[in-house]
Amino acid sequence: MNDWREQVCPYLPRGLRDEIGALGAPEIARVRELRLAARQPAGLRGETDVRLLYRPSADEVRGCAAAILGHALHARERELREGFATLPGGHRAGFCGRMDAEGRLAEIGAICVRIAREVRGAAEPLRALLLADGRPRSMLLVSPPGCGKTTLLRDAVRLLSEAGIAVGVADERSELAACEHGVPQMQLGANAFVMDGCEKTRALRMLLRAMSPQVLATDEIGGAEDLTALADAARCGVALLATAHGAGYADARRRLGRETLGAFEFTAVLSGIGRVAAVYGGDGACLRGGKTGCQDG
Repeated sequence: MNDWREQVCPYLPRGLRDEIGALGAPEIARVRELRLAARQPAGLRGETDVRLLYRPSADEVRGCAAAILGHALHARERELREGFATLPGGHRAGFCGRMDAEGRLAEIGAICVRIAREVRGAAEPLRALLLADGRPRSMLLVSPPGCGKTTLLRDAVRLLSEAGIAVGVADERSELAACEHGVPQMQLGANAFVMDGCEKTRALRMLLRAMSPQVLATDEIGGAEDLTALADAARCGVALLATAHGAGYADARRRLGRETLGAFEFTAVLSGIGRVAAVYGGDGACLRGGKTGCQDG
């Protein structure tokens, strides 16, 4: 992918664009988030946080949000209710501020842009499990926010696709594939088929009916409807590949339930991009990981 600044900076105030543009390539490559709030120093978060000098005014933050939302006017109502918008390249801008009586963001006072990037090879530590005995296996990726679940999921889709496995991708937030006009901009391989911008439970069912997938992949499961759609797919013999928030295996089991985790042959707990702390079987047994990785099971 190109430097993320090419896709994000056009929406930012000129002074902030100039300051970010002056940073070196090593600093830029490590950025995971850009944060700006009215009258506060903007900041870049990554392996090392960078506090910038630029302090956007309230009007500049609102102008930045308007530019981002203007990119997807057709989805503006939904995005104002959801509190985020997806930019070209799959970068996600989250908003906060004052809500109106109808549950929409009426005044935006802060923005957090999560930087999407491809890390080819991020899923390699899990290759033997994803393709055990030559067939795709169901896997859930668990970690707190910011530990690379989406990045690893994206590369796992690519890995399976390039192995000749048909993968249906339910990309509700346009982050996994970064589609433009229905065409993925991320490299997912020739055998990945993406349903973009569609509510994930509907997308999973449409992919199952229309694309004959061997694997269904989606990001950030959690709601009851998500779990029902995944259970339906599992009963049809399709392998599942998904992510979920959780501090560890025990936390994910509390959030999702033992039955849901049992639908996955493996649950991998991540500690960072490409870093797998522990792997559990569908019965909850710890299969891989040191004492620290497995003590929460």
